[in-house]
Amino acid sequence: MQHNLRVFYRDPKELIPNQLNADISGDPQKNSRYQELLQSIKICGILQPLIVTKRNRIRAGNMRHHIALSIGLTKVPCLEEIDSDELLKVEAVENKEQIIDNYKTVSHDINKGDTPYSKLMRIKILEEYYGIRQGVRIDKSPEIKQAKEKRDKIAPQTERTQLKAIEKNLELAFPDDAEKQKEYWGKVGTGKSVIAAVKETKMLAVKAQEPEDLDERFDYITDQIKIYNQSCLDLSNIPNKSIRAIIGSPPYHLMKPPQEGFENELGQEETAKQYALNLLELYLPCKRILLDDGSIWIVINEGVKNGSYTGAVEWLIVLMLENGFILNDVLIWAKYNTQPSGGNRSTRNFEYILQFTLKPVPKCDFTWLNGFEPLNDNVFGVGAGIKLASFIHLKEGFVKTSVANTGRLREACEKEGFYLEHSSTYPPEIPFVCIKTSCQKGDHIADLFNGCGSTAKAVLYAADMDITYHGFEINPVSVRASKINIEMDFGKQSNGKTKEFKPTTDNSTPKVA
Repeated sequence: MQHNLRVFYRDPKELIPNQLNADISGDPQKNSRYQELLQSIKICGILQPLIVTKRNRIRAGNMRHHIALSIGLTKVPCLEEIDSDELLKVEAVENKEQIIDNYKTVSHDINKGDTPYSKLMRIKILEEYYGIRQGVRIDKSPEIKQAKEKRDKIAPQTERTQLKAIEKNLELAFPDDAEKQKEYWGKVGTGKSVIAAVKETKMLAVKAQEPEDLDERFDYITDQIKIYNQSCLDLSNIPNKSIRAIIGSPPYHLMKPPQEGFENELGQEETAKQYALNLLELYLPCKRILLDDGSIWIVINEGVKNGSYTGAVEWLIVLMLENGFILNDVLIWAKYNTQPSGGNRSTRNFEYILQFTLKPVPKCDFTWLNGFEPLNDNVFGVGAGIKLASFIHLKEGFVKTSVANTGRLREACEKEGFYLEHSSTYPPEIPFVCIKTSCQKGDHIADLFNGCGSTAKAVLYAADMDITYHGFEINPVSVRASKINIEMDFGKQSNGKTKEFKPTTDNSTPKVA
């Protein structure tokens, strides 16, 4: 059916702006097209008529209407919208009139897609109007097929899934607070990518539903694994000369932006020297608990400041040497899948594994690798049958693995009702090598920076050695995550009789030189 369309003129003050388009597009003046359209209208007037209803409600043309009011126009060209038979085919549902009204509104600008939020709204309205949902066949409905094609032009399936995930997460993160949801949507696409928004809103949604007691002290103590929810500044529960190896990875210097409330935490120091001094304060007390032939293994790296690597690793080595430690070995942990380094430099695809000792001849033997049998499936990653000789190259002084993937652990934590923010972990292959090299059956080891329990898992992988693990972690959420990390691969651990430490003698703590 054809209609003779006639342009007529209305006083813009008589027209009612379209609220749906206002909600979708936001403030017209913040739209990138606004200034360009404003200058054009000042010179040429409004050339494209506004689409209005019989009741003077604007269907399309909110921005033109806004500009007309702002520059004092008294007349604007309009076209009256004419209903067609297709608009009456919506199923008889409770909100039929609203569905039709929304569809008629967005159909004028169906491919506009100015923002991620406007895309989502147009997609939802299109799907609602045509009844598009999973499982609906399109071969028997040309109209639905055409509507799906329109929808797919707005955004492909991957992007649609991401946009709907953001919406769902925001509803969980800010229930009954449409203003906060809308405020967040204003950031998406303008400085915050859709992918980044999916991750962040997932975190906000899970955090909004976390139990109130999540910050209460949480220790994880079993026969073999003991993770204390306390700072490693307090080693009073560890007897003298009882630990064979201290294995761990401290927060790296300037490798992550400071979080609100944690600007003074380890790794955020202004200088690399101060960072190394703070680390030294943590390692000096370890002289008391370390066996004479024991080892301190430190997995470490550093960030960039003012266009230069900070030198934090070198500062730590110098200070440790000046305070009586011996640098017995330096291994390189080479990683397969690293992210490019920022700035005008090559990608640093490695980290240092430093071995400090108290005596020139420590307990250290790499011959365990000779003829070592391949490990079973599900060790060092799901479904991975590992032959250690394939990634440990001791003659060349490096260990090569992939970076740790915390995705599986994150999902497990979310099922338990909390969000895992900690992501800087090493794979258990790294501490496993340290344990096998510097420990013997029945030893005790410690980790000053337990994190998510990677070193604890390495102890359980080395089941034949019957090692007891003592981890220190100040964040109770990370201890909870460690429990999940351990039990999802090794099951619930036994809580029987605790193995005794060796006798103690001197409880004095060395001071920083």
